Amino acid sequence: MVSISVIIPAMNEEKYIERTIKSLINQSFKDYELIVVDGNSKDKTREIAKKYTKKVIIQKGKGISSARNQGAKIAKGNVLVFIDADTELSKNFLEVINEKMKDKNIAGGSTFFYPEKNSGVFKKALYFFVSCINYIMTYTGNVRTTGYNSFFRKTYFDKVGGYDVSFSLFEDHEISRRIKKYGKIVFLRKVNAYTSSRRFDKNPLKLIYTYLKVEINALLGRDIKKLHY
Repeated sequence: MVSISVIIPAMNEEKYIERTIKSLINQSFKDYELIVVDGNSKDKTREIAKKYTKKVIIQKGKGISSARNQGAKIAKGNVLVFIDADTELSKNFLEVINEKMKDKNIAGGSTFFYPEKNSGVFKKALYFFVSCINYIMTYTGNVRTTGYNSFFRKTYFDKVGGYDVSFSLFEDHEISRRIKKYGKIVFLRKVNAYTSSRRFDKNPLKLIYTYLKVEINALLGRDIKKLHY
């Protein structure tokens, strides 16, 4: 039987987190646990989250990987779903994951992601292109999951020790490469996640350059732990 824990790391996300949580409330699949790990926010992030779940915990340590790991430690579900605090989900998101994870051969995965629904054509095309690359790479053996939205069987997540907190970038891809030895990593096409493009809007050329740099170094087998924005 599949049981799901949704973990949202958040810090100063009062502008976005309520929309993210409401997209969970509106899911066709209702039987899940919601955990919010707050990185000592200075705004109303915690207050907003507490309106929807009793499991709002203060992060110990720094970084998004640490927050995800802390949420996973208290999760009761046997499937962990990680969602960024600025990401809205299609209504069938958890339902499809629930059905997919009934297959014991699957260890985890991710989904297509897009910018906000009111974004322009160029931005939508760019995000779709990146999702297609992730999809193709995953099914040709170079697996990757995205931090915006990913899911893992908790047993395997615990076996590999969770996210590697020493990574500044691509920690989301890196963990899937360790978990894949226990089962398949899949990339779902029937569900979508819509994430804030604020990082892209701030400095698009720098973001594209950084991701290309990390991707090329990863494909060449070089150490990418020290790379950062």
